[in-house]
Amino acid sequence: MKNIINQLELTDTYRTFDPSTAKHTFFSIAHGTFFRTDYMLGQKTNLNKFLRIAILSVSSQITIKLEINRNQQ
Repeated sequence: MKNIINQLELTDTYRTFDPSTAKHTFFSIAHGTFFRTDYMLGQKTNLNKFLRIAILSVSSQITIKLEINRNQQ
């Protein structure tokens, strides 16, 4: 999967803006693996257009808010 993301020149926007956060990474005892609920992929070339990103709520679904700088061209 990481190879495909790199080939498409995508980046994990959430981790770019908040690299130290792991509060939305969970361990599945049944599968013995970690999984994340905060992936938000974006084009690497567009990162300068983003102001901030935030997770607003976590329940059975996740809400991610991405603020875009409309003045950026």
